[in-house]
Amino acid sequence: MGFLSDKEVYLNVVGGMKITEPAADLAVITALISAASNIVIPREMVFFGEVGLSGEVRQVIQYESRLNEAAIKLGIEKAVMPSERKVLTCNINRSWIKHILELKKVINNGGDHKNVPVKGY
Repeated sequence: MGFLSDKEVYLNVVGGMKITEPAADLAVITALISAASNIVIPREMVFFGEVGLSGEVRQVIQYESRLNEAAIKLGIEKAVMPSERKVLTCNINRSWIKHILELKKVINNGGDHKNVPVKGY
């Protein structure tokens, strides 16, 4: 059986807010992995990226402004985001992933990830 295939999953967003932003995909999947695997996500981490049907993590628009806001306004120290390595001006540690199969490994390592290929991807 696959991950969560034997479970019913319900997602509740605070305040009944509707999620229309594709960048929230990776955060939602991270929350599901955390709940199902009993893994605690460090408070200083942020996750964003669009996730395709086959699990690939896609880039989103305005990611540098998102990182700056997370670091300055929220005190976030680490970001997990789609693998596009551009020079950014924000002062936040970043981990890049290409597929959600890499996500659990990144979470377990506290956000430290070197983009090591995952078996089966």
